[in-house]
Amino acid sequence: MTERNYRILKFRIGLIPSMLAACFIILLVLIWIIGSTGQRKLEELRISADESTRAYTKRLKLAIDIRETATSTISRARLYHAARGIGIPGPVYKISLNRSKFKLGKLLDEGGKLWSANAETLPAEEIAAWRQLSSVAADFWTVIDDAQQTAPLELKEAIKQANDPGDVFIELSKIEAPNA
Repeated sequence: MTERNYRILKFRIGLIPSMLAACFIILLVLIWIIGSTGQRKLEELRISADESTRAYTKRLKLAIDIRETATSTISRARLYHAARGIGIPGPVYKISLNRSKFKLGKLLDEGGKLWSANAETLPAEEIAAWRQLSSVAADFWTVIDDAQQTAPLELKEAIKQANDPGDVFIELSKIEAPNA
């Protein structure tokens, strides 16, 4: 072997470990970039899913509160009307009914703001359920207000004929959580 060939061979042999080391470093850098990008995207996805879950939980809690308050308002209206029918004196039942009506009105207003503000991002079933609830709410208030004005026998018939808003509240609470 000549001196020149020996030097070229030695240079090539010395170049292989350097090239392997450089490629290994490049590979490590690429793995680090992919890992940090994936981790960042997973964090963004986690935050988005958390926000979606919190918003759904808030709407579900509001729907359950509306349902409970509507049920309480109905029972208080019946109690007020029954107490009035048998001649129990005192404003206790009327105060309790008015408090319950006020709380229900406040929850319905809050629900209207919540569902109308997010109408474009909510599932269609939730929007449909809220619209149905809104349409029944006027009849509900009419029946409750009539309960304070009518005689006991007339109230029973009015309640039987009116749409039960509890059914709408049940439908609101049955809506499943969006897939996040």
